Amino acid sequence: ASAYLRASGVDDVRQLDGGIHRFLETFPDGGGVWRGRNFLFDAREADAYAEGGHDAVGACGDCGRRWGAHLGRNVCSVCKTLCLACPE
Repeated sequence: ASAYLRASGVDDVRQLDGGIHRFLETFPDGGGVWRGRNFLFDAREADAYAEGGHDAVGACGDCGRRWGAHLGRNVCSVCKTLCLACPE
């Protein structure tokens, strides 16, 4: 993400030493600044941390309900991007 931001012209880009994964291991409650879940690009899908550190910040693309899991690896039929879709 930092390389993308720099390439897009953003000069003041900062990066966590050890990444978000290490930050959330150190501060399981999100340290008062983290909301949501840490998406992982493998079968685990996302890291879940201490209660309050993994509140859904996304919404179901069909009904708009707050949702934060990529259940069943739902993808857009046009661009093949992962989509949030609740089980309802």
